Formats: sequence, structure tokens, C-alpha cells
Amino acid sequence: MQKIIFKVIGGVVIFSSLVVFTIAGILLQHTRSFLRDAVRADARVVRIIERRDVGSDASYYPVFSFRDPTGEEHEVYSSSGSFPPANAVGDSVTVLYRPQQPSKAREDSFSELWLLPVILAVVGLFDLTIGLAFIFGPMLFQRLRHETPSHQVA
Repeated sequence: MQKIIFKVIGGVVIFSSLVVFTIAGILLQHTRSFLRDAVRADARVVRIIERRDVGSDASYYPVFSFRDPTGEEHEVYSSSGSFPPANAVGDSVTVLYRPQQPSKAREDSFSELWLLPVILAVVGLFDLTIGLAFIFGPMLFQRLRHETPSHQVA
């Protein structure tokens, strides 16, 4: 009975790892697609916005301003915040944007482009390892202890 419980738990954890890997893959593909179409622009941080969630510390989100090749100025609110602020007003940064969607520009940085897919992939790998340990761990421990498996007759 205990082996069945371990296998069920392991299966559920492995399934959750596959869900997390799938989400990481979708985000990775979305970023790759964005980068394939994106153009670079020099931008300046024009403001820092402080946001507080109930019961948590403040996060600081930069607002970037840049001009596209036609000279039109665009102001973009970053979706990535940090504490302490990663940028200061007046800082120069590089942004990436699709020419047809300049309002969705993103800072050209690891954290803005890749951090979430990497974190999800690491979580998925951790879940997969735990799930496999639940499924195969009891069998390995039994072999390591040199015990006769319960389904064999001595």
C-alpha cells in the first residue's frame, strides 16, 4: 500500500512538473518570437513608480521614454519591478519593441526577457526530481539495504 501511495504522489508531482515545463516553454517561445521581430531603441528612464501590495514591501517600476525611427516618442511602463529600484531617473537603457506595437516595449535585460522562463524551468526540474524520487526512491533504498524484494520468495 505504501508503494502505491509513493507512486501516486510521484505521478502527481511529475504531472505538475510537466505543467510547469509547458508554461516555461510557452514563455520561452513567446520571448523568442518577440526577439525575432523586435527592434532596438535607446531609451531614458523618465519616472520610477512605486507600487505596494497589501502586506508587502514596495516595488519600483521604471517608465521608459524612447523615439521610434519616425521620431514619434513613446512612453512605456515596465512590467518588471524591483526593490531597491534597478534604475534611476535619467538612466539610459536599451529597449526592444515590435514596430507595430511600440507601446509594448521591453527593457533589453535578462530579468525582463528570460528570468521567468528560467525560474519556471528550475522549478519544473526540481518537481521532476522529487517526483522521480517518490516513484523510484523506495526501490533504490530497498536495493541499497540488500533486502529481498517483497514480491520475491526466498
